[in-house]
Amino acid sequence: MPVRAFIIAIEDYPAATDLPATLPGTTKAGNDFRAWLLRSKGVDSANIRYCVAPGHEGRTAGTTRLEIVDELEHRTG
Repeated sequence: MPVRAFIIAIEDYPAATDLPATLPGTTKAGNDFRAWLLRSKGVDSANIRYCVAPGHEGRTAGTTRLEIVDELEHRTG
């Protein structure tokens, strides 16, 4: 069975009212974790699902609730 990963990196919460609207460093942590999986663990990039804002390498879905749920239902190999 192949190694798989599911990463969610949500840095901006524009609708937040009682919490900080930004969690600085979250996207960098997600990017670093993905890079570590690829480099150190040899995980095939096709087996990494990555929910992050647009413009990031390896992004497979966005960060809305619906996008994350849809990505959870995604089937790989």
